[in-house]
Amino acid sequence: SIPIPSKHLPAIFAVCHFSPAERDHFLAAYHQAHPGKMSLASGMRKTRHVSLIVPDFGDDKQNAALDRAVNDFIQKITSIAGKGGT
Repeated sequence: SIPIPSKHLPAIFAVCHFSPAERDHFLAAYHQAHPGKMSLASGMRKTRHVSLIVPDFGDDKQNAALDRAVNDFIQKITSIAGKGGT
């Protein structure tokens, strides 16, 4: 089987509200099911949850576009910050 790319695991843990114990259990199972795809400590960044209040455009497509734009922005900012070494 093809595993979920490990870079997506922190987002899954956040969205699904995994407890630390649940995350550890999942990672152990992931490692057992897909040996060599990631080490248990392979750069899993500590994350935190941030809530934003944004306008509801009254249109699912526009709301989804805003959500994607916010997510893309955060990914770009964290990517830039990660390259700075701080």
